[in-house]
Parts: sequence; structure tokens; C-alpha cells
Amino acid sequence: TPRCICLTASLNLLASILRAAFIFSTFSVFCFFSSLAFSCCIATILFATGKQWYQRRVRASCFMYVYIVFSVIIKYEIRYQRTVYSNHNYTRRMMRKFIDIGANLTDSVFRGVYRGKNVHTDDLQAVLNRAYDVGMQKIIVTAGCENDIIDALSFVKEDERLFCTVGVHPTRCDEFDKSENPESHLKKLEIFIENNRSKVVALGELGLDYDRTQFCSIETQKKYFELQLQLAERTGLPLFLHS
Repeated sequence: TPRCICLTASLNLLASILRAAFIFSTFSVFCFFSSLAFSCCIATILFATGKQWYQRRVRASCFMYVYIVFSVIIKYEIRYQRTVYSNHNYTRRMMRKFIDIGANLTDSVFRGVYRGKNVHTDDLQAVLNRAYDVGMQKIIVTAGCENDIIDALSFVKEDERLFCTVGVHPTRCDEFDKSENPESHLKKLEIFIENNRSKVVALGELGLDYDRTQFCSIETQKKYFELQLQLAERTGLPLFLHS
């Protein structure tokens, strides 16, 4: 009978709705209003007056037509939501997380200056944004001398994803000699670390470089490499080594 047909169709629709709800936990606005409109159709057919069999049959036919239309809508809504959910999961799986442990972002080239000549506008923020877009979670800015340390600390404080090192690069170890008091210079490095514990994550870049001895002799490199190891002992920071 038409009433039985209406009841059967209603149960089928309800099952489809529950299935979609379990899969996605929520409906789109369109699917929600479609279901609401269809429920109104059900109520109208079940409680409408009309005693002639022909009239009941026409209403039942209309009901079945509406049922088919909205069933198709829900079916494709589910298929669409599955595709979106699947693509989201795939993208999330493919987006790997990275940490750059040695970024020389204090170099003037990131500010558009090459060998003292201004070649292009400062695009450092654009470089960072591209890194973040491909999954870079944290970046450690490498410092190799006192000026680098000052620039790096000033720079990394602007972003919670940025950190830095404190130390003297082997090719710049003559900085200790130029200070005329190596122990005092070492103490200055320690103060940089202690005053910025949340941002300084390693001691370096330090080590030995036998390829560019024109910048600093091997003996000087060895001497102040050993001196900086004492600083590593006192601060407990890991070493960022150059070789």
C-alpha cells in the first residue's frame, strides 16, 4: 500500500543518513536541508487526507520520485565527502615535518646584498614562508662570530619557530686574538647563551677547517676550538660542529 511504501522508503532514507553521519560525523548545509525537506514530504504523505485509491497512488508515486532524487543527492554527497576526506588524509601524510639545523640566514644575500652591492629587495620572509609551506617546522640559524650572534638573536626572537647557535667558526677564530682577552670573549659568548636560553639550542658553529687556512691558521683554530669546548661543558649545550 502507499503507506507501507512511504514507511519503507523513510526507513531506507534514515539508514542512509545515519550511515553518512557515522562516516563524517557531520552533514553539509545542503545535505541537511535536503533531509529536512524530504522529512516534510514524508509527513505530508502519511497524514494527508484523500480516500480514493487513485489519489493515494499519485501521492505515493510523488513520494517515491522525491525519495529517489534525494537518495541520489545523499549518495553523491557521501562520495564527495569521502573524496575530500581521503585527499585531506593523503595531503597530511605526504606533508612531512622537517627541522633545518644549519641555516645561514644572517648572510646578507638573504637581504638582497651580494658582495656589498644591493641586487634585489629583502626577500628573507618569502624564503621562510616557502620553507614553512613545505613542512619546515623549526629552523636553527647558524652563527659564526659575535656579529652573527647579535644578528641571529635579534632575528629569531621574531618567530617562535626560529632558534640559533652561539659560537665562533674555525675560520673566524682570530676573533679571540683580536679581542686581546680570549677568556673575556668566551665569557661574552656564555652571557649570550644564558640570557637567551629559550632560543640558543647549540654551541657552534665550531670545529676545524683545514681548507681555508688563509682566514685562520690551524694552530689558532685548534687553540680556540679547545677553549670553546670548555664552554660546552659549562652550559651543557650540544655541539654544532664544522669539519
